Amino acid sequence: MLVLRRWARDRDAMHARLPTFNVQNCSCFCESERPVVYSNITALMKAAGKVPKHSTDSDALRTFDCLVRSTLSQAFASAFGLSNFGYKHYVMLGFFANKVSVFDIWGFTQGLPSTTALRWALSVLAWPIAVWPRIF
Repeated sequence: MLVLRRWARDRDAMHARLPTFNVQNCSCFCESERPVVYSNITALMKAAGKVPKHSTDSDALRTFDCLVRSTLSQAFASAFGLSNFGYKHYVMLGFFANKVSVFDIWGFTQGLPSTTALRWALSVLAWPIAVWPRIF
Protein backbone atom coordinates (compact mmCIF):
# COMPACT_ATOMS: atom_id res chain seq x y z
CA MET A 1 0.00 0.00 0.00
CA LEU A 2 2.88 2.36 0.79
CA VAL A 3 4.34 1.79 -2.66
CA LEU A 4 1.05 2.74 -4.32
CA ARG A 5 0.73 5.81 -2.13
CA ARG A 6 4.26 6.94 -2.98
CA TRP A 7 3.67 6.33 -6.69
CA ALA A 8 0.47 8.41 -6.56
CA ARG A 9 2.30 11.26 -4.80
CA ASP A 10 5.14 11.15 -7.35
CA ARG A 11 2.67 11.11 -10.21
CA ASP A 12 0.77 14.08 -8.77
CA ALA A 13 4.03 15.99 -8.23
CA MET A 14 5.08 15.41 -11.84
CA HIS A 15 1.68 16.54 -13.07
CA ALA A 16 1.88 19.67 -10.89
CA ARG A 17 5.34 20.58 -12.24
CA LEU A 18 4.39 20.27 -15.91
CA PRO A 19 2.64 23.68 -16.23
CA THR A 20 5.87 25.42 -15.19
CA PHE A 21 8.27 23.21 -17.19
CA ASN A 22 11.43 24.94 -18.36
CA VAL A 23 14.12 22.95 -20.14
CA GLN A 24 16.81 25.25 -18.73
CA ASN A 25 15.83 24.24 -15.18
CA CYS A 26 16.15 20.52 -15.94
CA SER A 27 19.00 18.42 -14.60
CA CYS A 28 21.64 17.02 -16.91
CA PHE A 29 23.53 13.89 -16.01
CA CYS A 30 26.64 15.45 -17.48
CA GLU A 31 26.55 19.27 -17.41
CA SER A 32 29.16 19.47 -20.15
CA GLU A 33 26.59 17.96 -22.55
CA ARG A 34 23.91 20.60 -21.89
CA PRO A 35 24.83 22.61 -25.04
CA VAL A 36 24.55 19.42 -27.11
CA VAL A 37 21.08 18.72 -25.66
CA TYR A 38 19.98 22.30 -26.38
CA SER A 39 21.27 22.17 -29.95
CA ASN A 40 19.46 18.85 -30.50
CA ILE A 41 16.22 20.32 -29.18
CA THR A 42 16.70 23.34 -31.47
CA ALA A 43 17.34 21.08 -34.47
CA LEU A 44 14.25 19.00 -33.61
CA MET A 45 12.01 22.05 -33.31
CA LYS A 46 13.27 23.39 -36.66
CA ALA A 47 12.93 20.01 -38.39
CA ALA A 48 9.40 19.57 -37.04
CA GLY A 49 8.46 23.01 -38.34
CA LYS A 50 7.58 24.33 -34.90
CA VAL A 51 9.92 27.31 -35.34
CA PRO A 52 11.27 29.01 -38.48
CA LYS A 53 14.66 27.81 -39.79
CA HIS A 54 16.32 31.13 -38.88
CA SER A 55 15.13 31.06 -35.23
CA THR A 56 17.55 31.42 -32.35
CA ASP A 57 18.21 28.65 -29.86
CA SER A 58 16.33 30.53 -27.14
CA ASP A 59 13.25 30.84 -29.38
CA ALA A 60 13.35 27.11 -30.11
CA LEU A 61 13.79 26.26 -26.42
CA ARG A 62 10.86 28.50 -25.43
CA THR A 63 8.71 26.84 -28.08
CA PHE A 64 9.81 23.43 -26.80
CA ASP A 65 8.82 24.47 -23.27
CA CYS A 66 5.35 25.46 -24.48
CA LEU A 67 5.01 22.24 -26.44
CA VAL A 68 5.94 20.14 -23.40
CA ARG A 69 3.55 22.09 -21.17
CA SER A 70 0.59 21.61 -23.48
CA THR A 71 1.17 18.22 -25.09
CA LEU A 72 2.77 16.34 -22.23
CA SER A 73 0.24 17.66 -19.75
CA GLN A 74 -2.60 16.29 -21.88
CA ALA A 75 -0.74 13.01 -22.38
CA PHE A 76 -0.30 12.62 -18.62
CA ALA A 77 -3.98 13.29 -18.02
CA SER A 78 -5.10 10.74 -20.61
CA ALA A 79 -2.54 8.11 -19.60
CA PHE A 80 -2.98 8.29 -15.85
CA GLY A 81 -6.39 9.90 -15.45
CA LEU A 82 -7.54 11.15 -12.08
CA SER A 83 -7.33 7.79 -10.36
CA ASN A 84 -4.69 5.12 -9.95
CA PHE A 85 -7.12 2.26 -10.40
CA GLY A 86 -10.09 1.34 -12.50
CA TYR A 87 -13.46 0.30 -11.13
CA LYS A 88 -12.64 -3.43 -11.23
CA HIS A 89 -9.50 -2.79 -9.14
CA TYR A 90 -11.52 -1.03 -6.46
CA VAL A 91 -14.09 -3.84 -6.42
CA MET A 92 -11.38 -6.44 -6.00
CA LEU A 93 -9.52 -4.52 -3.31
CA GLY A 94 -12.74 -3.79 -1.45
CA PHE A 95 -13.84 -7.41 -1.54
CA PHE A 96 -10.45 -8.67 -0.43
CA ALA A 97 -10.30 -6.14 2.42
CA ASN A 98 -13.82 -7.13 3.48
CA LYS A 99 -12.93 -10.84 3.50
CA VAL A 100 -9.87 -10.20 5.64
CA SER A 101 -11.81 -8.10 8.15
CA VAL A 102 -14.57 -10.71 8.39
CA PHE A 103 -11.91 -13.39 8.91
CA ASP A 104 -10.25 -11.32 11.64
CA ILE A 105 -13.49 -10.63 13.48
CA TRP A 106 -15.13 -14.06 13.21
CA GLY A 107 -12.12 -16.34 13.14
CA PHE A 108 -10.03 -14.89 15.89
CA THR A 109 -12.28 -12.92 18.21
CA GLN A 110 -15.21 -15.33 18.30
CA GLY A 111 -13.08 -18.42 18.92
CA LEU A 112 -14.44 -20.39 15.96
CA PRO A 113 -13.25 -23.97 15.57
CA SER A 114 -10.01 -24.35 13.66
CA THR A 115 -11.79 -25.94 10.67
CA THR A 116 -14.01 -22.86 10.23
CA ALA A 117 -11.03 -20.55 10.60
CA LEU A 118 -9.16 -22.67 8.06
CA ARG A 119 -12.05 -22.44 5.58
CA TRP A 120 -12.09 -18.66 5.95
CA ALA A 121 -8.33 -18.51 5.47
CA LEU A 122 -8.56 -20.61 2.30
CA SER A 123 -11.35 -18.46 0.90
CA VAL A 124 -9.28 -15.34 1.58
CA LEU A 125 -6.26 -16.89 -0.14
CA ALA A 126 -8.35 -18.15 -3.07
CA TRP A 127 -9.17 -14.64 -4.23
CA PRO A 128 -5.67 -13.40 -5.04
CA ILE A 129 -4.60 -16.79 -6.37
CA ALA A 130 -7.64 -17.95 -8.36
CA VAL A 131 -9.97 -15.02 -8.96
CA TRP A 132 -7.61 -12.07 -9.36
CA PRO A 133 -5.97 -13.37 -12.58
CA ARG A 134 -9.38 -14.07 -14.13
CA ILE A 135 -10.64 -10.54 -13.46
CA PHE A 136 -7.55 -8.74 -14.67
